[in-house]
Amino acid sequence: MSLFECQVKNNGDLVILFKPLLNSTRRIWLLLAKTLSEDVLMAKYISEELPIGYEFLTPESVGGLTESPIIGKDVEFDTSPDGKSCYVVKDSGVWWYPDYQIMNPWLELFTSNSVTFTKAEDYD
Repeated sequence: MSLFECQVKNNGDLVILFKPLLNSTRRIWLLLAKTLSEDVLMAKYISEELPIGYEFLTPESVGGLTESPIIGKDVEFDTSPDGKSCYVVKDSGVWWYPDYQIMNPWLELFTSNSVTFTKAEDYD
């Protein structure tokens, strides 16, 4: 059972909902979000609990010039001609967190029980 639920809103944005089983579980995740210095580590822990089909993407794989966390759903990749990088060729959704420089999405998730990621452009 996943600790998170993902819902796509009518405007295309993605809402991640935290479904803590116990208050102690919530406190542990909140402590992790406050103490981990790298968002990449937090994303790794969260990615293991996302529903099937959802995954974190690197900005390079979607042509992004950002350090924002990026989530994709049912994404297909292809390798670049030089064989050194991957890029998205088809997706059913790519979302990012545009306020990453002023707000921590993981603290928002564990303090308010949800966080919203903005729909990115389509790659179909």
